Amino acid sequence: MKKRAGIWAFARNAVLTVALLLGLIVWRIGRDVPAFLRVRLERALSGGIVAVRFDKASARLSGEITVENVRINLKRSLDPPIATARRLRLRLCRRKGVPFYAWVNSVEADGLVVRPIFDIEFADGDGDDAIVRYFDYATRENDWFSNPIPFSIRDSDIFTVKFREASFMASAKDNVIRLDNGIVSLRSSGFDELVSGWATFAIDPFEARVRAEGTLTHEVVTGLVDALGGQRANKILEPISLYSAPMRVSGELLWRESPDRPSTQDLRLAAAGTGLRYNGEWLERLKVVLQWVSAPSGDSVEKRLVVSPVDFTFRDGSGTLAAVWRPKTHDADLRVDANAPVERIVRLLTGDALPAATTNVVFTTPPEMSVSAYFSFIDERTQAVGSFAAREAVVRSVPLEDVRLDMSYEEGSYLSVTNVSARLFGGTASASAIFNGDLSRYSADISLADLDCAQFRKHFIGKDIGGQGTVAINLSLGGETGARALDTLSGSGRFSVHDGNILRLPLFAGLTDFIGRNVPGVDLLIMQSDASSRFSITNGLVEIKRLSVSGNLFSLVASGKCRLNMEGTPVDMLAQLRFFHSQSLIGRFARLVTLPVSKMMEFKVKGPAEDANWNYVGIIDRIVSIFREDEDVTALPAEEPEAPPDGNDTKRRKSAERQYGTTE
Repeated sequence: MKKRAGIWAFARNAVLTVALLLGLIVWRIGRDVPAFLRVRLERALSGGIVAVRFDKASARLSGEITVENVRINLKRSLDPPIATARRLRLRLCRRKGVPFYAWVNSVEADGLVVRPIFDIEFADGDGDDAIVRYFDYATRENDWFSNPIPFSIRDSDIFTVKFREASFMASAKDNVIRLDNGIVSLRSSGFDELVSGWATFAIDPFEARVRAEGTLTHEVVTGLVDALGGQRANKILEPISLYSAPMRVSGELLWRESPDRPSTQDLRLAAAGTGLRYNGEWLERLKVVLQWVSAPSGDSVEKRLVVSPVDFTFRDGSGTLAAVWRPKTHDADLRVDANAPVERIVRLLTGDALPAATTNVVFTTPPEMSVSAYFSFIDERTQAVGSFAAREAVVRSVPLEDVRLDMSYEEGSYLSVTNVSARLFGGTASASAIFNGDLSRYSADISLADLDCAQFRKHFIGKDIGGQGTVAINLSLGGETGARALDTLSGSGRFSVHDGNILRLPLFAGLTDFIGRNVPGVDLLIMQSDASSRFSITNGLVEIKRLSVSGNLFSLVASGKCRLNMEGTPVDMLAQLRFFHSQSLIGRFARLVTLPVSKMMEFKVKGPAEDANWNYVGIIDRIVSIFREDEDVTALPAEEPEAPPDGNDTKRRKSAERQYGTTE
């Protein structure tokens, strides 16, 4: 019994000793590989055109090798490593008849950094042919990676894209490398991002295909597009900022290289985001679809960037944009269809504010617009045509409804606004205008018809004085925009009023007071007056050639001047009061009978338009003016026939075309 117990004790101690020795061996092997084995391992992993170097290695009996501070260089090259890693963990499966590097069964990497393959330059003799030979040997002759190998990557930077985690299945066969079931997790700008997809790479001839989709911030998208050679496409995404969530993205890449033909590149990218700024303009939603194409076409290479559609939504409007840019000719076409504020569209497209001259027109409801433009970057030339329609707008404080207009623009030459139509004060308006290249000067023709007198007076005077007549105005104007608008205002025009109670305007208050003092109660009978006048404007000074006002009891003719660019709009006129309607039969008969008296019913009118002084011209003043050889105060311009309705406008338009060019 004692002998048997001794045998069992010896066996137990022997097993423990062997287990301890094996544990020491495994512990030792799992920590560090001796220097001579590390060198042999580097040589085993270095095949073809690449050289693998690392500072430290450890191994386990399970077939796991861990290497640290890894550098992968191209042989015969002094360039920086094409890839580095803080740690690589390789799980091996021994296979007979193949090189050691083909034993790799799975790969885990920490801190992997890979340069964009398109930036890699090869030494003479080690270029594309060397790559082809290397991959042909690896994928066809040795058939390594013929079975998919799982890769797991953490805290890495590949092609300038920073990965928190990434996993995919890699396989290679017949000179084609496949990456399947790719899942990438990123974190940038405080957001979690996830992308999935696949890729294939053929070496001879070279062809790369990539398909991916997920959620990304635009910084990651632009970094990836840069790495794939789509720097032009990134110009569309660069202005994005202050987003509240990553964008939903999807993309495809096709890249072909052939020795006998130019390369083919076809990059398609779609991105959709919510709650972000573009060129400083806040957007509720933004969707961008773009395509960068560079492909052989006959004897040349066709390159173009197509951005279509771009759908955007503001808080107060939305729109769609389409654009094509051609780098060979350095020109582009653009089309915008939107129902949104114009100033928002301009900032969205250019990042700039509207020109100061255009702020005189304010669309109080978002207009429907359609604009097509052509840009030539060689000639620095821009041309555009478009149309606008809005339910409400304001032009220099004047409210408009149902506004419609067409425009055409040529950079450095002119801006033409034509076919303008609108409703205002119960009537209608039509107009056209042409501006010089920098919008500092303009020429315009304006026609207003059937304006309601009561609405017209209420807006400009601020009170109702009775009368429901109508107003018609025709203007042909020109001058500078901005602060000197009134100082340079010049042109001509005419107006007519029917049943407008003109004699009750503040301008004629002095006359009605005079009549009321001399003929008590008569002022209450002055109503339903008609009026007409022609005038010219020179640098803000209005010259009234003949103002004719006719009422039911009295009529008035006047001439003089009015200064628009001075406070209070001062007037300086000579007026003559007559009985009854001046153009009626009874009015002409009364004028003939009362000629001596009517000659004495004349007034000098001076002062602000809202409170002018009406000074009666008496007999003494007449006598003195004769001896002073002054102008006869009784001399008023003769009644002139009306000019053809469009005669003045046509002259003005032809003058503008000579100065700024035609709008055709």
